[in-house]
Amino acid sequence: MTQLPIKILFIDDDELILNAFRRALRQDGYELHFTTDPETAFRLVKELGIDIVVADHTMPEMTGIEFFAILRRLHEGVRRVMITGQGGRDITIEAINTARVERFLEKPWKNNDLRDVLRALESDIRARRRAGLAQKEPVRAGSIMKDATGAVVLQETIRAE
Repeated sequence: MTQLPIKILFIDDDELILNAFRRALRQDGYELHFTTDPETAFRLVKELGIDIVVADHTMPEMTGIEFFAILRRLHEGVRRVMITGQGGRDITIEAINTARVERFLEKPWKNNDLRDVLRALESDIRARRRAGLAQKEPVRAGSIMKDATGAVVLQETIRAE
């Protein structure tokens, strides 16, 4: 029986960072995807069935916490890793409480640390697949925008399949 590949999406507004991820993991057997745009990231997660998203915290369109909070509402089962050069207790607590981010990496990261984080998540994903614990998610549709105050707003409709 062939194992499905683990699909990982990286989102960072810096192409050089994305290229560094690409170089670090190109031979590790993952199906890798990259984008600089949060809107594209949401689309790719849905279309490609992404397993893990690694996102920067500091992006121009929205913070990593805002991104992951929306991602969590749209795709609860996707595993979330935040990478940041602004590590701090407040950011970490907010990311865990608001967006249920599971793992953190600080910039500059060590490739072995990145691999360790991804392997741990891969192991759990594969165990859940073997046990048949893949979560059936409700179908969600909606739009993401910013309101007059600049807050990110998700307007969604949910229907069960």
